[in-house]
Amino acid sequence: MRRFIQFNDELVDANELLSYDYLAKALSGADVDVTERQLMEIQIAEKKIAMSVFWRHRDPEVIRAGRLTDIYLLTLGFWREFRLREWQEANTDYDGISPKLFEQLILLLEELRFMERIERERKGTRKKFQIRRDTMIEHHKKRLTVNLERGRLADAIFHQCVLYGMEGTLAQSPFPTKYPMERIARLMESVYSLRSTSDSIDVASGIMYALQPVLQRDLVYSYYAFEQFLKEEAFTPFHYHEGMKESELGQEGEKETIEEVYRTWHRESEDESGLHLQYELEHGAKGRSLSDEATAGSPEATIDHIREGESDASAEQVQEGEELATGSSSQQAGHTFGNANRHVVYEEVLAEQQKIDEAKLKEWLLVQTPLVQRFKREMNERMEKKKTAERTGLTYGRLSKKAILQLWTEERPKLFYKKTNPGKPIDAAFGLLIDQSASMHDKLDETKRAVLLFHTVLRELAVRHAIAGYSEDSITASKEAQYNTFELFHRFQDGTRNSDRIIASMEAHDDNRDGFAIRWMTEALKHEQVTHRFLLVFSDGEPSAFEYGQNGIVDTREAVIEARRAGMIVLHLFLNDTEPTEDQLHTFQMMFDNQSVATSDVTQFTEQTLRLLRKMFAIVFKGLI
Repeated sequence: MRRFIQFNDELVDANELLSYDYLAKALSGADVDVTERQLMEIQIAEKKIAMSVFWRHRDPEVIRAGRLTDIYLLTLGFWREFRLREWQEANTDYDGISPKLFEQLILLLEELRFMERIERERKGTRKKFQIRRDTMIEHHKKRLTVNLERGRLADAIFHQCVLYGMEGTLAQSPFPTKYPMERIARLMESVYSLRSTSDSIDVASGIMYALQPVLQRDLVYSYYAFEQFLKEEAFTPFHYHEGMKESELGQEGEKETIEEVYRTWHRESEDESGLHLQYELEHGAKGRSLSDEATAGSPEATIDHIREGESDASAEQVQEGEELATGSSSQQAGHTFGNANRHVVYEEVLAEQQKIDEAKLKEWLLVQTPLVQRFKREMNERMEKKKTAERTGLTYGRLSKKAILQLWTEERPKLFYKKTNPGKPIDAAFGLLIDQSASMHDKLDETKRAVLLFHTVLRELAVRHAIAGYSEDSITASKEAQYNTFELFHRFQDGTRNSDRIIASMEAHDDNRDGFAIRWMTEALKHEQVTHRFLLVFSDGEPSAFEYGQNGIVDTREAVIEARRAGMIVLHLFLNDTEPTEDQLHTFQMMFDNQSVATSDVTQFTEQTLRLLRKMFAIVFKGLI
């Protein structure tokens, strides 16, 4: 049965999106993520900026230029210079026709203003902005014709304003003479002299005033998506309560730009989201509660209840070198595991041995015994060979009798040899992550066999390793909290303990959040005092969890990059019972580069596991010289 369900065949290129992500962080100076949505937008609460899908399905040069200019405008323009408060107040005070058109016109004028400024300050962007203009002009000309034919006058006027702003005096108007298009054209020409958001508001007000006699309906479509977050509580008016001390009044001045609001939002309220208590934070200062359900206290009141609180050690209090946790208390992911996982609540639980089919386990181990012994013998022989191998052709060391002839045959003879240093134990640690999503259910037995082989080989060779399954509870997942569980089948400190029966008790659960799991295992491997660290992921598809679709692919790719920067060697085994499709292979390549092995038959799981182990031990043996 095929389990790899691809609802959207337009998979994001993880490497490309990561490059945009790094660019946005550098230009904005904030920890924001880049994604793709219907319209260009900024979401403060989600810590995201979005490029528009408008640029898809075009020439590669146009796609690249369009997405880059989206990021330039969002970070260098709207992020730093757009005055939110002025725009909000203008929209609130406006009582004329077509308020939506008024909102969108201000944003259009601001975009044009930022284009001019960025091109002037960063001359290297001019070519890309020109490509943007050419593409936009062509698109809005087509939409202008369509909307005029369908009687959507407000939308047609918006398209015409875009053309006036981007084509200038070259723009032609198809509107009847009763429409004040010449006056609107003159107003749009002032885009080159705009210096602030208030200037853009004035121009938009002039356009709307000119349109009052002829326009009756508002826009049908939206062309920007900035207004959504402005209606959230980040812009709730600040209340000074009677009796507040001067020191409690907070900082002076209102938050004007998106950058200022972003910093205040995440400094004051992010830690109070999710499962934590919700505090009323106003202007960064302490104040009385706004609740109208509270009652005044009484000096004569007596204490009639006493409760003792409990708390777990914070992440900062955990001692260095601590192994995988043995407890089952929930922990908040926060910023440690990437922005895509900041609302994850996870727990680490020791897997318990369940009732298993003893006969089946005995059969699996019986079949694997010759494979394990052969692999162990092969590895021991390679280690012995490394111990006794001589390095010849050296300029110093022990004199080699066989090389004496080089004194007469070689201009620069190398007469010495050297034996290698005494052999060392296998200086490596292995971390194995197992996808326990529901789609693993029909291939669980073969997965258990592959994991048992992995465990037995490493136990026989006395190599430190950890085995953990990961899953997310899809039923309780929400925007505020996504509950993840790491089931620990074998821990680093367990050494050569036999965990066969615990592994055989493995079960499938719900969803899989791969990037989060990779970061979690990376943190565990960092504490291992070894030279070589290997991180393996056994999975049967792409990441799938709450709000973790395409951004899950990017998050997994970023997690792999971070793990490799930390010195890990990350490998992926795709567990499937059919031949992987080209799209699947492309997805795995985006996440794991060429370090991904795919199986087309469940019987190959064991064979591919041995192949991966040989590949990893070959790396270790290079360091035994």
